[in-house]
Amino acid sequence: MSDDATFESVHFIDNQADSGGALGQLYGNGNLRISNGLFQDNHAADGRGGAIELGSINPAHQVSIFNTSFIGNQAGSDGGAILFEVAEGFSGMGTPLLDIAYSRFVDNSSGRNGGGLFAAAGFNVNQRMQVQISDSLFRGNQANSGLGGGVRVEGFSASQAGQTRVHIQRSSFIDNRAADGGGGGLVGSNLDMHVENSLFAENHALVSGAGLIHGASDVDSPPRTLTLIGNSFHRQTQTYSVPGRSLYLLLPPDASGWTLTFSGNLFDPASNSSGSDECLIGFIESGSTQPPTLQGGDNLSPEASCLFLGATDIQANPMVAASDSGNALKPLLLLPQPGSPAIDAWPADACTNHLEQPLTGDLRDAPRPADGDASGVADCDIGAFELPAVIADPIFANSFE
Repeated sequence: MSDDATFESVHFIDNQADSGGALGQLYGNGNLRISNGLFQDNHAADGRGGAIELGSINPAHQVSIFNTSFIGNQAGSDGGAILFEVAEGFSGMGTPLLDIAYSRFVDNSSGRNGGGLFAAAGFNVNQRMQVQISDSLFRGNQANSGLGGGVRVEGFSASQAGQTRVHIQRSSFIDNRAADGGGGGLVGSNLDMHVENSLFAENHALVSGAGLIHGASDVDSPPRTLTLIGNSFHRQTQTYSVPGRSLYLLLPPDASGWTLTFSGNLFDPASNSSGSDECLIGFIESGSTQPPTLQGGDNLSPEASCLFLGATDIQANPMVAASDSGNALKPLLLLPQPGSPAIDAWPADACTNHLEQPLTGDLRDAPRPADGDASGVADCDIGAFELPAVIADPIFANSFE
């Protein structure tokens, strides 16, 4: 299978192959569409892509996965559910695209990287790739000996800014594990990444970045962009007490061209008896460094290490509570409780996405901003969840007693 193909309402259950346990596509150069499907208990025992292997992808290839569940798939190498890898040294117009929407990745595992998904742009300066994930769930996935319990996306270290891009919105990363490495929830390296209105909860790693890792793999890495907007980080855990449990960023010694944006993020860490920093911006080499450009603000954390913008951030207990939503795609809520400093603390004019367009909904698509403190002004709640508007008592609103 190399050109156009569509799979609609197809179930692949208990299949096995060396790679691509249920479905394999090499040298793809057209459109692959998978919708309303199920991939369950498939195995690539010695290879990659427990359910699907998409290898040696050409520039024009566009892959769309919609409303599809990947449950209990296993790969001996990379990509417990899906392996997406661009062809080495390709040429031509176009950018390979993997677009995942309204889909579930649950209890998949890989022998190496990307318990749920592994995507790689290849090793050539011309390599490029775009990965989009929206309204999706990664839960209970595991990378047994690599990085990215939920997802790992990898660009090429020498490729230029913008060649490999990842955009994640309104998605949940819950209870994923990097059993023998870092990045329990999500790992992105050598690429531009934008994560908005998403939840990272109770992910685990052996070492740093149980929630999220982003950065470079080479001292000469060209400039990259990371944008974290309106996300919630809840109680990540690590085996070893090293810095960067919720968020670990690794930059080259000269990061002067890098831009890191942190806006409206909420951190609700697990107890930390070791005293290690919950969030960390580190450098590949110690010594003299050229720092990145930091922008944004209105982040909330009880721990100062996650407040990169200083005076424009808020250090306080976020006062949130986790609860089951009953929604299969978005099963966990992390809502501000009465009196929480998150409520209406993110000004509406700053509550924008990476394109500086207003955010009109939260992780659940609940409207934002909303007047959650009955002040008469609608501002956003910090984090991935927006409380509904509160109607002030009409008697007191009109100055009657």
